[in-house]
Amino acid sequence: MKKANNKEINNKEMEITEHLSELRFKIIIVAVSLILSTSIIYIYTPEFINLFLNYLDLELLRLNFINLTEAFFTRFKLAVILAIIIISPLIIYQSVTFIGPGLKTNEKKIIYPLVSVTLILFFLGFIFGLFIMVPFIIKYLYLFGIDYLEPFLLGGKFLSFILSICIASGFIFFIPLVVYILSKFGFVDYSFYSKFRKYLIICIVLFEGLINPSFDLIMYLIVGLPIILLYEVSIIIIKIKEKMN
Repeated sequence: MKKANNKEINNKEMEITEHLSELRFKIIIVAVSLILSTSIIYIYTPEFINLFLNYLDLELLRLNFINLTEAFFTRFKLAVILAIIIISPLIIYQSVTFIGPGLKTNEKKIIYPLVSVTLILFFLGFIFGLFIMVPFIIKYLYLFGIDYLEPFLLGGKFLSFILSICIASGFIFFIPLVVYILSKFGFVDYSFYSKFRKYLIICIVLFEGLINPSFDLIMYLIVGLPIILLYEVSIIIIKIKEKMN
């Protein structure tokens, strides 16, 4: 009896050791990938920034720094954040493959597609924010006061502002996924989303009124229209799904 118990304890200890070794290996892979990605991006960060400033097509736009370490830390922070975003599929893949063996078949059928769709939507939103939303927002805000104010933009705050818009845009693209999940588990249905539409539009108008008090139509469309379109696509999908069921 004691031998059997000792054997069972040894087997459990071996399993824990194997899991810890696997976890350590996956952490090393992610860490090395992060270091390499950060290093490469750090080297080419000035080129990326110059290319993007040229894409914005604002002749008088200049980025500045007010202390000696700001330029270095701005460049390093930007490289780290972009590296994390770029290798996020690898991070998620390593995480999923680590917990995958412990999942049931039905759980795998839910989690694997969910993770894939989440990554795709985030990257689509990030790219949309970078190349569509950011240029319009930057140009509008920059040209808004240039007639009577002299711009002095700090590089760190300017790049952080751009990143925040892109990341927010990435999360905005989660709307269809969130709507679908809530409907899938029966929390809400098509009629609820249809009735909520007007409140969503009112919230968007009020929010944009705070950041855009001049009521510029283009700004309203650039920021608000993607949210509304994503919401409409979501409820159309829910309607089709409910009809199929």
